[in-house]
Amino acid sequence: MSIFRFLRKIRDSPLSGSMNTTSPLQRSPGQSATTPAHPPIPASGRPRRVQEPFPYNLTLTERHLHCVWADYRLRPALLKTTRGEELQILHPGEWNHGAGPDFRNAEWQVGGRRVQGDVEVHLHPMDWVHHGHQQDPGYREVRLHVTYFHGELPLGTLPPGCEEVSLKRDLDHTPHFFFENIDVSAYPWEKDRAPTGLRTWFQSHDEASGTRLLEAAGLERLRRKTLQMLNLIRSVGPDQALYQILMRGLGYSRNAETAEQLAVHLPFSRLLHVSHGNPVAMYTALLGSSGLLPHDEGDQGPSGIPPWFPLRRLWDLWWRMQEMVGDSVCKRSDWHLDQCRPGNHPARRFWAAAVWFQHGQPPSTVWSPRPQEEAPVWIRRSLRHLQTTPPPVAESGSKIVGPDRSAALFVNAVLPWWLATSPTPDPPDWMKHLPVEPMNGRSKRAALSFLGRDAHPRMYKGALHRQGLLQLAEDYGL
Repeated sequence: MSIFRFLRKIRDSPLSGSMNTTSPLQRSPGQSATTPAHPPIPASGRPRRVQEPFPYNLTLTERHLHCVWADYRLRPALLKTTRGEELQILHPGEWNHGAGPDFRNAEWQVGGRRVQGDVEVHLHPMDWVHHGHQQDPGYREVRLHVTYFHGELPLGTLPPGCEEVSLKRDLDHTPHFFFENIDVSAYPWEKDRAPTGLRTWFQSHDEASGTRLLEAAGLERLRRKTLQMLNLIRSVGPDQALYQILMRGLGYSRNAETAEQLAVHLPFSRLLHVSHGNPVAMYTALLGSSGLLPHDEGDQGPSGIPPWFPLRRLWDLWWRMQEMVGDSVCKRSDWHLDQCRPGNHPARRFWAAAVWFQHGQPPSTVWSPRPQEEAPVWIRRSLRHLQTTPPPVAESGSKIVGPDRSAALFVNAVLPWWLATSPTPDPPDWMKHLPVEPMNGRSKRAALSFLGRDAHPRMYKGALHRQGLLQLAEDYGL
């Protein structure tokens, strides 16, 4: 490329408007050679937003700021709010890995008063609006909005009493601080590491010994789940017990308690009686009893009901069976629906239960091994039954319950129920065929806390090994 073509390319580039390319003959009277030319203002009259480049070619993310906020060695000792008041952090809060604010129950001192509340961390102040936190009730307890770049949101955008703090100025004046020195994968597990004894044991033993320990912990977890299931079976019977635990699994972690409460107040025998084994009627009974059946067709979108079910048809069925079922046992406010993905909405997951128990099949018939059926065949058949697809009239072919969720439901519900109700075969017959439950936030934290960052993933690739990680996390309070 010739030098003239290179200069022409720079002149015609979009960034040339922000550079001082004004020649002496083009300067206005009184403008010196060192005075930068102002960038052109668009026809709308509003100046363009200038994005400040970040040094060292590092992609700064909110994860970096989370690490800074959580680690007192990186966080500036004294901060200032956008109103100029000094702010001292007494406790950064509990790092939240789920939905909601980034840090909960933080504590700080500002203007001579002690404040406690949640903390939300962003790169830019307007990210609060862009992420939709203003309309999310899960962020009402946020009392401190921390950003990297300076800025101030309009009055009324943040919850009442929420302070704004920017970190850029204080971090720029902190000696020897560089974002590229932060290993984001080491937080928060390296900072909040597990008890030294167990971690030292894993580091002082070979990989085979560590794998055997995880396997033993996994068997202990299954033993405890089986005992809990056995106590529940003695109280409510085998069919109702499995029905309750499966409904709890459909609620996921945030709605597990409410989903199980629904199964208690709408037992399987009554559900079967009012629906006569019809899956649509069964789905309607679950929706009506849960309080998630909307009263208006305009509410069908955000309510989570799949679009292939006309609301009028559901209400026609609910009016007939409402006297037999009774009033709704749950309210819509009992469900945690904020930041709930459409695919994980309880109203959508209920269709899986209706498909599982259609034609009046009790759980003991659906998930019990057939005569002379080998363990691998029974496990594959149970997983296929747990994986639920929408009806043929649906436009989307995405599964209501996919492979990962079906594996979790089998290991945490069907397997303990089977161990509690059937003679247990020789463990090697079924242990090596168990589906592997995907790693979640808790198991990942346990792996990094107990095994360290350098541990090979093959140590916890099996189903029992991952159950063992969860058991260790429960025993050691992670």
